[in-house]
Amino acid sequence: MRSYIHRAKREPIGHGFTLLEVVIAVGFLSIAITTMLKMHQVVMQQDRDEHSKLRATMAMDNLVDSVGKIPHQDLPKKAIELAGEAGVTVEVNGVKAESLVGLHLTFRQENVSGTVVRHVWSFNSE
Repeated sequence: MRSYIHRAKREPIGHGFTLLEVVIAVGFLSIAITTMLKMHQVVMQQDRDEHSKLRATMAMDNLVDSVGKIPHQDLPKKAIELAGEAGVTVEVNGVKAESLVGLHLTFRQENVSGTVVRHVWSFNSE
């Protein structure tokens, strides 16, 4: 009769994974996780850029609304003051259309996601 130890040595140990299979699986997992993290980083950067653009657009719209309440004769001076406070550049040009004389104001703000531009036209009602 054979001993238990002798018989255990002759039987297969079990069905497991080889070291090579484990290394390959870990490699695939690390590539997948790295790809997912990079995709997450790109999406977060796009979200930050869009948030920045939205803030700039809202600030520019508030500035344009404020400028719309200024009387025509005070418009160039006050618009430049308001734009300076908001960190926005403004360009003031005269406009003549048929019998109307007025102003064309271009407000421009640079941010990380591009440039936000708003145009305001004001015509003298006199």
